Amino acid sequence: MAKIHKIGILTSGGDAPGMNAAIRAVTRAAICNGFQPVGVYRGYEGLMNGEFQNFTTENVSGIIGLGGTILKTARSKEFMTEEGKARAYEQMKKADMQALIVIGGNGSLTGAMQFAREFDVYWLAGHHRQRPLRHRLHHRLRHNVEHHHGVRRPHSRYSPKP
Repeated sequence: MAKIHKIGILTSGGDAPGMNAAIRAVTRAAICNGFQPVGVYRGYEGLMNGEFQNFTTENVSGIIGLGGTILKTARSKEFMTEEGKARAYEQMKKADMQALIVIGGNGSLTGAMQFAREFDVYWLAGHHRQRPLRHRLHHRLRHNVEHHHGVRRPHSRYSPKP
């Protein structure tokens, strides 16, 4: 696995309260830890189509009170195909993005887990019902990037905790 320096942030599935707060927390934590955060617009559709924007703190300033998600979101049946995942991986490589943070529900996290297993992509899941993502992000990014432990499973009610 390549050294991680660029991290994609993606929201997928239906909107849920706190998605903008999670985007802001991830962006700020990534910058604080020396990574370049990249916003992925329109969920997995945007990942397949290369709809990326490098994020700074200015991109996430004042978004906590906004409804929905500034990254927009979309469900994607095409992403669940082999061709869709391959296209998404090619777009990530083209943008020099080595990691992906997925904010969403169980379907979003299942897609991320399958994607990471098929391709050399480090990922971190942020389930909308978990404790604050910023807290977990700091510790997991530092530990896993330095030690290259690979794929992390989502901690949802359907998967055992590691």
